[in-house]
Amino acid sequence: MIFLFKRKWLIFEFIFFICCIISLIAWKFYPPYRGLVKYFFYTIISHLYISIFPHEPVLLYYGKIYNSFTIALIGGVAATLAGFIDYETINTVVKLKSVKKIYSEAKLYKKAIGFFLKAPFLMIIIAALTPIPFYPFKFLATSIDYPEDKYLSAIFIGRTPRYFILAYTGKVINIPNSILIGAFILMFVWAGIKKFQEFMKNRKKVPSEAQNPKH
Repeated sequence: MIFLFKRKWLIFEFIFFICCIISLIAWKFYPPYRGLVKYFFYTIISHLYISIFPHEPVLLYYGKIYNSFTIALIGGVAATLAGFIDYETINTVVKLKSVKKIYSEAKLYKKAIGFFLKAPFLMIIIAALTPIPFYPFKFLATSIDYPEDKYLSAIFIGRTPRYFILAYTGKVINIPNSILIGAFILMFVWAGIKKFQEFMKNRKKVPSEAQNPKH
C-alpha cells in the first residue's frame, strides 16, 4: 500500500524495528527483563483503537517487579507507538465521504468539537493522564486533522506519569496476584460483553432500503 511508504511510516517502522531489536537482545541475553518485553508489546496491543484488553492490572503486576520509572518510560513509548497507528488508520477512515457524512452534522459531534478546540493539546494530556475514556479524543483529534506530532506528544506527556503513578502504587501496595488476575478477567469479560452488545445493536440497524427492497 502506498501510505506505507510515507516518510512518517518509515520513521515509525524504523523506531519499531529498533524496539524489536532491543527486545530480542533483552529476551535472549537478559532473562530477568523478559517481563519488560512482554509489557512493552502488550501495552501496544491494549492501546490500539478501543481495545478489550485491560492495561492497568498488567501494569500493576509488572510494577511490583521492575523500577517504576522504567515501567513508565516503556509504557509511554509503547502507548505513543500505538497512538501513531491509531492516528494514521482512523484518520484515513474518518476522511471517507461515506463515514464523514455520518458524524459531521451530528449535534453531539459539533458540541464535542467546539469544546475540544478550546484546548485540544491540554485535553489530550488530561485524557491520557486520567481514567477518562481516551477513545473519544482519538476520534475528535483525527476528525479535524489535529497535528499528529502534537497528538503523539500529548499522549506521551500524559501516559508516562500515569504509568509511573500506577507502577509505584503497585510496588507500594503490593496487590496480590490473585486480585490482579481476577481484575484482569473481569475487565476483559466486561469489555467483551460491551463490544458484543454494540455489535448486535449495530447489526439491527438495517437500512430501510434493505428491509423494503425495490423490485
